[in-house]
Amino acid sequence: MKVEFKSKPKRNIFFERGRNSVWGFISIGIFIASLVIILISIDISHSNSGNAGYIVGSLGLTSLFSGISGVFIGIRGFKDEDKIYWPIYAGCIGNAVIVVFIISLYIIGYK
Repeated sequence: MKVEFKSKPKRNIFFERGRNSVWGFISIGIFIASLVIILISIDISHSNSGNAGYIVGSLGLTSLFSGISGVFIGIRGFKDEDKIYWPIYAGCIGNAVIVVFIISLYIIGYK
């Protein structure tokens, strides 16, 4: 008598069945745009020796609002079925990190 054990096929997050979620790639694009805005505001602040309050503040708010919208767009992507979810995870986590970073900067600057 021969006993055979069938194992489950290994799951790979990069080569799953289904298609990539468009909402995930939009969320990643918003994350990259927010990151570029933050880097530009750091460069402007450094070049003006810290005397660019309104410009840097407005760029920070722009980055904050785009990060919040990126999180909501990523959450919208989880509603799609039979999709590959790694772009959605990457976009949501990246935008959430941007939002927490900007909010913590405003809290630290307020004190």
